[in-house]
This record gives sequence, structure tokens and C-alpha cells, in this order.
Amino acid sequence: MAKFKHYDYNQMSMVVINYLEQIQPGTFEFALHYLISEKLDLTAFHQPYENDTEGRPAYDPAILLKIILFAYSKGITSSREIQWCCETNIIFKALSCDTIPHFTTIAHFVSSRGLAIEALFEQVLLICDQQKDCWVMNSLPSMVVRCVLMCRRNGLARLRSWNKNARSSNA
Repeated sequence: MAKFKHYDYNQMSMVVINYLEQIQPGTFEFALHYLISEKLDLTAFHQPYENDTEGRPAYDPAILLKIILFAYSKGITSSREIQWCCETNIIFKALSCDTIPHFTTIAHFVSSRGLAIEALFEQVLLICDQQKDCWVMNSLPSMVVRCVLMCRRNGLARLRSWNKNARSSNA
């Protein structure tokens, strides 16, 4: 009888993962990470927090934006599913630095930051226009369209009115 190496699917092992190495250059997640970490002005997302001296630390809005926009670009809009992705998907783990925001935190962030998210999309479009031949920006215009559509489906009413105004001014 042939001999095979022993294997056991129930074994426990420690795997060392550098999350930054999981975000590969040339991918959408790399461009998203780069934009949010290096280029976009996120001060509008920081203003609502008043926990400088009291209260527990909040999730960094940059982390929440990265996972939410990445999820929306993949067609994932459920806050529960986004939480599950942060628990199980290596790219979500990398973008969130292995934090797992509760689904209510994700839902509240999306529902309460509609104007700031809209302004963020405008910043992204301006950066894309300025960096036309930059390889990091190649996948962003289609991502912005997908994210805007997903935000509209999730009830960001301001984005709906912006889209109506844009259509009427083009007519």
C-alpha cells in the first residue's frame, strides 16, 4: 500500500500575516487604501467624535470608509455581511487592520454620514481628473460609479437629489 504524508484538517496553526502586504499594488483595494490614507481630506468624518477625554475609542473613519467602499464596490451592501467579511476575508482584514466593527456601527456610519460621503466622492473625482495618467487611479472612476449606485440603493437621499439635479442641468 502507498504511503502518504500525514495531514489533519483539525490542526491549529499560527500564520503570520502582514496586512499591508495583502494590499497589492495595481489593485482596486490598493488605490482605495492609498486615496483614503494619503489623498482625501477626512476632517468632516472626524468632527462628530467627542471622545477626546471621555468615552471609549471609536473606529477610525478611514478604516470604516475603506471597508464600506470596498464592500460596495463588490456589491455587498448589508452591514451584517460587511462585518462577516471583516471576520473572514483577507482583503477586508487588511483594509480594516484586523478590526471587526459591529454591523450596527457600520450601518450607523453609513446612515449618519451621507453628506460627508457625497463630498468624498467629489474629492475622488477631482483627484482622478488631476491624475489622469497615474496608474493608481485607473480603476477608480468605475469604482466611484459603483459606490454611488450602491449608496443610492441604501438610501442616501442627498445622492439621489444630486443625481436628479445633475440630470436636469445637463438637459
